[in-house]
Amino acid sequence: MPRSETILDVFLASPSDLKVERKLVENVLAHVNLMWRTSIGISFNLIKWETHVTPGIGKDAQDVINQQISENYDVFIGMMGRRFGSPTLRAPSGTVEEFTLAHTRFIEHGHPDILFYFKDQKISQSEINIEEERKIFEFRSSLSNVGILYGQFKNKESFRYQLTNHLSHIAKRYAHNNSTAINTAAAGYRPSARGTDPIALSKAVMASLKHTRDQSNEYIHDMIEFAGIIAEQTGAFTPTLQKMTLEVRSVINAPEPQRARLSREQDIRHNKIFIDHFNSTSDIIRSGLPKYREDFEKFVNCQTLIISLGVMSFDARPISENHRLLVNTLMDSMFSTNSKILDLASSIEDGRDFSPEMAVARRKMIDSHREFVETSNEYLELLQKIIKEVENASKE
Repeated sequence: MPRSETILDVFLASPSDLKVERKLVENVLAHVNLMWRTSIGISFNLIKWETHVTPGIGKDAQDVINQQISENYDVFIGMMGRRFGSPTLRAPSGTVEEFTLAHTRFIEHGHPDILFYFKDQKISQSEINIEEERKIFEFRSSLSNVGILYGQFKNKESFRYQLTNHLSHIAKRYAHNNSTAINTAAAGYRPSARGTDPIALSKAVMASLKHTRDQSNEYIHDMIEFAGIIAEQTGAFTPTLQKMTLEVRSVINAPEPQRARLSREQDIRHNKIFIDHFNSTSDIIRSGLPKYREDFEKFVNCQTLIISLGVMSFDARPISENHRLLVNTLMDSMFSTNSKILDLASSIEDGRDFSPEMAVARRKMIDSHREFVETSNEYLELLQKIIKEVENASKE
């Protein structure tokens, strides 16, 4: 049967240092289009200079882009990382000029929707450009001054989640305005103008919602298991460390003729115990961390889909009590493991090395511990945002 579809043009603006994020925007749009094109009749068409601008002549390069990019796009996505961008004849940078054009249109006509994001990334002190940082800070402050609420992200998981969620709200609003399936189902069954049976759609959405929750739960279980293995490995070494401390004290209190020999024998034994533990711990973390990250990325994808399906399921609660408990258990597991790692770190980071091999093994474990803790802290921050967004979706 014939269908109608609303295509929303999305213009993407950013300096050149965000190539990975620009590709991620493309992937997010492809993902959401698979969900929304056939379900609520909304899709997004990405417009960017790489694909929509040909060589030409203008007052400057940005002028060529302005000439060829239509001003009639529906959504403006802007991003900044550590680079502010090159100045144009009309603005401090190309990205700022593109934002200004979009903002002017919004003031005059009430559209496009404006989504702006700043990447809050860690960089070494030697990479900091004070002048670029100043320009970015001033521009970010200017957005607040004109009433624009911007987003911030530290990693691709956070950016993917935020962007998918924000586009979900835009799609929902357009779907309501166009009297698509959401309006039809809210008023009761009648044939849809798009040829879609809203009752059948609702059942399909609920089935997909359950399947997605089940998938998400599997990823949560795997992450909890990995965090638990590290916690167990870390916690199991504490009694060993306490035992070795008592042994050291007993040698110190031994009679002088025996003390030197016992001390050498003890150092050899303790050296092996430390090296074995340091190496086994770092090997566990290094081998499991890629899957841990992959599971979390898939989990985030599931959560964004859960929220989107909640949008399409009309009166459905997108999160079950079991799922909610699992997410809380994951957060508790991450926090508990981090605490055990930090407690152990205070005992061993500044300890004496009995051999060069032990020094290398200690450094390797400290680095792997730090990598896990930093990764989990980022995930804990994003999990808090996810819980809030899912709760808000439940209330809508």
